[in-house]
Formats: sequence, C-alpha cells, structure tokens
Amino acid sequence: MIKDAPTIKRIRDSRHRISGKFDHDPQKIIEYYIEIQKKHKERLLDNEKGTKDSNHVSDLTMT
Repeated sequence: MIKDAPTIKRIRDSRHRISGKFDHDPQKIIEYYIEIQKKHKERLLDNEKGTKDSNHVSDLTMT
C-alpha cells in the first residue's frame, strides 16, 4: 500500500522531526516554513503560471 512506502515514511518522519523542534505548535511551524520560503524564494514556482515568482511568499500570513 502506498501509505506504507519507504519514501512516504521518510517524509513523514522528517516532518515530525521538524514539528518537534517547535513543540508541535502549528503557528511556530508555519512561521518556520514561511522563513524558509523567503530564504529560498528563487526555488519556488508560481502555481498558476508555472514560473518562478518571489512575490507570493510575502502573501503568506497567519490570521
């Protein structure tokens, strides 16, 4: 079954370790990922255009 695939398990384990670094606090985890996105914005693609776009990272906020 796909959910038990080794690659999926490694991804889940990695996400769990990252989450643990922030005491599994969703707000802290999101802030971390936003900072990573800002740091590496040249690697991101605009989903609608399929092109690199650094502007959409700044639109990510928590309410």
